[in-house]
Amino acid sequence: MSTPRLEAAGARERARYRRALRRYRYVSTAVRVVVSMPAVVLSGMIVARLGGLFGLWGTIIALELWLLSLVPVVDQTRAQRRQRLEGCVAPTPEQARRLTPAWREVVGAAGVPATDYAISVPESEEVRGSASDGRIIEISSAAVHRMAPAQLRALLAHELGHLLSATHYFWYVMLYWYALPLRALPVAVSITREVRSRTQRRRTPLDGMLVAADAAAWAAVIALLIWLFGLRGALVAIALLVAQRLATRAIDRRDEWVADRVAVDLGFGSGVVSWLREYGHDFRGERRGSGPPSWPDRLFTLVSTHPLVHDRIGMAEAMVFVRERDSR
Repeated sequence: MSTPRLEAAGARERARYRRALRRYRYVSTAVRVVVSMPAVVLSGMIVARLGGLFGLWGTIIALELWLLSLVPVVDQTRAQRRQRLEGCVAPTPEQARRLTPAWREVVGAAGVPATDYAISVPESEEVRGSASDGRIIEISSAAVHRMAPAQLRALLAHELGHLLSATHYFWYVMLYWYALPLRALPVAVSITREVRSRTQRRRTPLDGMLVAADAAAWAAVIALLIWLFGLRGALVAIALLVAQRLATRAIDRRDEWVADRVAVDLGFGSGVVSWLREYGHDFRGERRGSGPPSWPDRLFTLVSTHPLVHDRIGMAEAMVFVRERDSR
């Protein structure tokens, strides 16, 4: 394994590195689209079957409306992107004194203009960062105030890595929207579970009713799948959807690995290790960076969008070691 030292590289090497990230982005997007097809195809079958209740023309019209419905959704997404840009929370002068030098160092190492991206600092007690459509990087006010300079640079570099390498937002919107007919099936299940989670701390006369409603909702979902596809088809559909969920989660975790790798390649590896050790949380909101994960942690990771913090720290430490060894 070799790691580039982009903080000391020339413009040509940095441009070559960004091209490699774009290639990864194209491949990752193509794989995500392919593995997301079961939900899209099954949704199309649901639309066709429901439209077929009104004959052949009902099927054709239903499918056409379903396909064309993406157009206003994309327009709405663009409008929301503009609203997000306009709603960015500018850092206060005190925050800017900490944030601006760190951001300049990160974009300088990556060889990209700082003006191509927007930095937003929303108020939050949680130390966190995120990257979103419109080239927006959000760094919480708690992160700006509490993180050490090296940690803040590492977090910024990690989020920039997402924007340079992750699947374009349009594909997320398209795949989500076309899978919506299938996603709408377990809505009743989600509602009953949400109500139960809000009342789980105290017993109420509604508990038995909510359990019954949850069971009835699942029974309705299964019955509808069997009606649409038959028993064997319903089993195949469920198996495909489970495989799709596992595959898309694996892609999400791979994107996190790549973002960590970008932060290390830009020269902020020690900050990545320090940030994850102090502020890293796993999928259940628990800090897991101090010791090896248990087998239930490994199992639950299969449906998580992020790798285990313990593994991320180990990978970052390995890359930092290689960089230091190669520099001798």
